[in-house]
Amino acid sequence: MKEPQVSKNKGIVRFEIPVTDINPLDWLAWQDQAFKTYWSTGDGQFEMAGAGTADLISGDESFQFKTLLDRIHKNLAASSTGVRYYGGTRFDGKQKAGTSWQRFGAYAFVVPQFEVVRRKDELRFACNFRNNGENGFQKIQSALQKIRFEHTEKRPKEIILIDRKDLPAKIDWVKDIKRALREFNSGKLQKVVLARKSVFRFSQNLEPLSLLKALKNANPRAFHFYFQPENKLAFLGATPERLYHRLGREIRSDAVAGTRPRGKTAQEDAHFRHELLSSDKDRREHEFVFQWVRDVLTKMCETLQFDSKATIIQQPAVQHLHRHFNGVLRESISDGDLLAGLHPTPAVGGFPTKLAMENIARNEPFDRGWYAGPVGWIGHDEAEFAVAIRSGLVDGARLSLFSGAGIVPESNPLSEWDEIESKISNFLIIMNRH
Repeated sequence: MKEPQVSKNKGIVRFEIPVTDINPLDWLAWQDQAFKTYWSTGDGQFEMAGAGTADLISGDESFQFKTLLDRIHKNLAASSTGVRYYGGTRFDGKQKAGTSWQRFGAYAFVVPQFEVVRRKDELRFACNFRNNGENGFQKIQSALQKIRFEHTEKRPKEIILIDRKDLPAKIDWVKDIKRALREFNSGKLQKVVLARKSVFRFSQNLEPLSLLKALKNANPRAFHFYFQPENKLAFLGATPERLYHRLGREIRSDAVAGTRPRGKTAQEDAHFRHELLSSDKDRREHEFVFQWVRDVLTKMCETLQFDSKATIIQQPAVQHLHRHFNGVLRESISDGDLLAGLHPTPAVGGFPTKLAMENIARNEPFDRGWYAGPVGWIGHDEAEFAVAIRSGLVDGARLSLFSGAGIVPESNPLSEWDEIESKISNFLIIMNRH
């Protein structure tokens, strides 16, 4: 391999070659590196599997989105075109991380050392390394010798589910919802999203990439993400909710809230769809999110267009009310401004934000970690983030699934419990098959 010509900037150098007949997820599973990353879009236009770290920006301390994103963009300005940082942050950076989340940090963004990238029908293998004058190219040549492009299939291990524990348990969930409903009587808190953590314990360690692959096959029309800071520890999911996509000054965003399950028959599916569209409770829940995104983007955009009324987006297990936004940002607006303004939306926090976040911190008996936080990537003149819902944390032989429900004055505790159960059904179906 010939050493590429690089600039004298102390940034990240990237080179790519075309490849064929590689499934990015399979390739990622073959690699020995402990740090692994994956991202794909629901429209099938982009997919990235990354192994190792060429650069990692992370920390355990509380942070400001603008400071963090400005730091990333400064690094990108000195780096090759095509370099992207992939990562995410905690849902609430002010809260102390629980034991399982400590390796993820309050935030972490990585440039993978090696990538397999698919853009539409084009497949490429990429190498990234720091141009630091310390034999960076020689080091990556050595690391490249360990990259695998083929693998002997292993016989799947038989994994048995030992037990399941819900936090909160159903009886406590009902109490929590009733407590929230009483708080609405003050007239200040108008919506709060309360979540549940369901912990599944198995007979032996799980293979998180196998779980992601099954999840993607079951639900291809979602954003798929995977962050593995060490072996046997990974955060992964398939979310329908884009926070925003920015290309230059053009921006797209979505408001997603209000839920019904999918029907077992076409008739039942249509019934749930009609029920969702005509539900005052779900329309109210969705309206909080729509107005929030609209108000934030109105302040940041020169022009903004959005759907006049909600439509339905359908996932394999559930369907949601949805409205789309597109606009042109003001010249001064940065990715840090967008993240600070949009996160957390009322779809994952509540409204007003401060009261809802205080309620969540006070009432939820677990650490959300990166669940419901922003996950995505930042490039030179483009960025995309999704909301890390429909997600799970694999920690050895334990799988923790997270799901939440928007609570408004019309909410029924048992109905909300059924809703959060339906939101993890993709995972449950996969586990039942294995």
